[in-house]
Amino acid sequence: MSTNPFDDEEGRFYVLVNDEDQH
Repeated sequence: MSTNPFDDEEGRFYVLVNDEDQH
């Protein structure tokens, strides 16, 4: 996990979905 997830489009989507699912 060297690069930030927000830097990549794929990572962004994953984080968004993960955040919603967790919340």
